[in-house]
Amino acid sequence: MKKILFINNYDCLTPYKQHVMPGHHQFGMEFLNEDPDYEVYYYFCKIFSKNSKGYYLKEFFQFLKLYILSFKFDIVYDALGCEQRYFGFLNRFHMFKPYYMLVFHHPPFEKRLKYCKYDHIIFECEYYYKKMCRMFPKQADKMSLCVWGPDLSFYPQIDLNFDEPILISNGRTNRDHNLLVDAATYAKVHTVIVSDEKHIPSNFTDDNQYVEIYKQNVLNDKKMVELLCKCSIMVIPTFPSEELLGPIGNTSFCDATALGMPCIVASNTLMAENVMKFRLGLVYNVGDLNDLTEKITYCREHPDTLKEMSRNIKKFGRENDSLKFAMVIKNIVDSFY
Repeated sequence: MKKILFINNYDCLTPYKQHVMPGHHQFGMEFLNEDPDYEVYYYFCKIFSKNSKGYYLKEFFQFLKLYILSFKFDIVYDALGCEQRYFGFLNRFHMFKPYYMLVFHHPPFEKRLKYCKYDHIIFECEYYYKKMCRMFPKQADKMSLCVWGPDLSFYPQIDLNFDEPILISNGRTNRDHNLLVDAATYAKVHTVIVSDEKHIPSNFTDDNQYVEIYKQNVLNDKKMVELLCKCSIMVIPTFPSEELLGPIGNTSFCDATALGMPCIVASNTLMAENVMKFRLGLVYNVGDLNDLTEKITYCREHPDTLKEMSRNIKKFGRENDSLKFAMVIKNIVDSFY
């Protein structure tokens, strides 16, 4: 039996057992945890604010606790790269007992690959996967590419309304919702923005006829899916950046692929390449109000194209679901022995 220490920075197990969170938040462990050949132990790291008192001390003690714990396991799987700098550096100097595998999320990756050692790395983006393989060819055999896909069993199969499309942006991290408010208003298309009290767009007013704010201060995936089923197009508007972003918007993209919702995504998102390649929706130039307005207007005027994109993205979700991701993880784990 292979003993795996799974590290994440939020509890993805308890809500899953309560049927209020999809399994893909476990990054493949939802399947291996049920396999008698594997014993999975979940550890959820705490996130400390850098401005908090004793930040570095808290970080050190959490690392130390995990490091001591790691000696009891055959494999450490760091799904969000919580300890990638420390464990990777120790692994380079043969001071880390188990195999160390992780998912690379936020660039830049060059320094980590130069100064640390990882037994296997999973990339979610073809662009960065190919780039790192070219830059570090000796480590290419320890790199894999796999789309983080949805737990399809969590989502209902429904028919979406594209004759009167409703847009939704249900993410919080790095979202340019001010831009979306203006674009949706100019395009005159009903748009829902999910937000907590602190992040309501500053240019939103209660008398806006086209944009509504759905307030959600506590995350609830089950209620979110109920809301998504009333909409038809997913929008992932991000702030401009010099480089391609990390997996900002991936959870929203998983929702969209599971429900068959065409996407309008910013050009600096990871999913933009697949949206263009497989015709899963439209890509707008990040930060460009006119371009986003045009893309939203296009959706309103072309319901038949939206239906075709819906079929494409639903197929993409079936071909790249959480089970496929889990099988990639399983093959990596088995390759260590």
